[in-house]
Amino acid sequence: MAKSSKNKQWLANTLLVLGSLGFAVVVAEVALRLMGVGYPSFYQVDPQRGHSLIPNFTARWTHEGNGLVSINADGLRDRHYEKDKPANTYRIVVLGDSFSEAIQVNEDETYWSGIEKIWLPVLA
Repeated sequence: MAKSSKNKQWLANTLLVLGSLGFAVVVAEVALRLMGVGYPSFYQVDPQRGHSLIPNFTARWTHEGNGLVSINADGLRDRHYEKDKPANTYRIVVLGDSFSEAIQVNEDETYWSGIEKIWLPVLA
């Protein structure tokens, strides 16, 4: 009988600890959401592509790195461009994955910004 009693006590203590931890996690989650703590979401639901970047959105991404991310009015991670291309201007688009999106770093630290800095004097 003593062993059965110890097992029941151990099980009760284990359930109490797990229940307390679960309750603490739920309370912390609710409190953090009410305080507005979290990392930003740069994405919105898009009926054609599934999701897309939110136009005219700026926030700092600190989850993996520390990048200031600015989305232009066209929903692209770049500065604003006029629709009408000025004379003697080249426009090159970069398509890619999250490496190209590079939300972990500032815009001037992205590889496509580096390409622009290298090629701008050559093409000018």
